Amino acid sequence: MWLYIEREAARHRPADGNRLPTIRQVAEDLDVSVRTVQSVFQKLARRGTIRSEVGKGSFLVTSSARNRDLLDIALGLHATLDVFDEQWHQQISNGILRAAAQGRPRIKLLPLAHRLELPEATEDLLNEWRRVDGLILFPFPSGRKIRQVYESNGKPVVELNPPSDAATTDFVAPDYFEASRRIAHAWRETGRTHVALMLHAPLDRSSSNRARLSGLVNGLGVKMGREIAFQMIQADAAREESGYRAMAQFLEKNGKRVDAVYCVADLQALGALRALKERGWRVPEDVSLVGGTGMDLSATGCPGLTRMRQPLRQIGEALVHLLRRRIREERPVPGVVLEAPWIGGETTRPEENGMLGIETR
Repeated sequence: MWLYIEREAARHRPADGNRLPTIRQVAEDLDVSVRTVQSVFQKLARRGTIRSEVGKGSFLVTSSARNRDLLDIALGLHATLDVFDEQWHQQISNGILRAAAQGRPRIKLLPLAHRLELPEATEDLLNEWRRVDGLILFPFPSGRKIRQVYESNGKPVVELNPPSDAATTDFVAPDYFEASRRIAHAWRETGRTHVALMLHAPLDRSSSNRARLSGLVNGLGVKMGREIAFQMIQADAAREESGYRAMAQFLEKNGKRVDAVYCVADLQALGALRALKERGWRVPEDVSLVGGTGMDLSATGCPGLTRMRQPLRQIGEALVHLLRRRIREERPVPGVVLEAPWIGGETTRPEENGMLGIETR
């Protein structure tokens, strides 16, 4: 009966202020006697779980997170063994921890990290809504289902990257579109004629990759499909070896028909660079090559790889600030899009670097 009461109160929220069905309606819905329901309502009222108002009905009593000094926030991460994801997660998480320790209300984090492909990850997130005030959600295949469960129970959710192409609220993301548009424009203006985009996640599962693709198409403009050919390269992961294999297979199939490659992950780009050099291609003279993450590559063979720098710590901080505002205002709030500049410059030509705002020695 308690689960029924919670569900019905959540279904009417917020218009009816957590108003509960009448005692008679509960009895009919659950096929129990009116006396039984009256007894349960009386016990819940004594506990302070519900309150009754003469002439108005009974209401579920909730502690509003808006006025709390300490919030319990679930952090929906996905754990992985990839070096790329470990560094990516760590920097964003550092930003989240920094922002959670500052400002008001204070935040206590409940990390929930699992491998993406395991159904337990989704189940753990779904089961935690009862004991938290909100959720910061990293990209999950079942993100839509998780969001629906939390929000239907009055628990706000903010996400890393927009949950859909049409989303305008409750997310934080780098400006994938503008950064991709800028590199495509530079390639177009410097005479690159065969452009390729290397992905490791299907477009229908990644709003960030769709934004990158849209930016590239916009930057190439009317020359795309006429003077500039565009192709997709499918890798199986964000790892260096995956980028190497995907690039090698692409070159075997397409010969010399490529002179600009955008890899969504920096490690993929390092693998693609190795595949190109082994086959006698000069970078950046023959091929302009860029990555899309902005990782610290100081320990790699190409620390100066041209790459889009995602402001990872700022993303983490913005997620916390956005969730605080979402809880305070009790309504969806505009999404936050952060500038993503280009850095490096060793794998793009000087004139391309100039258009990207990269200063090289």
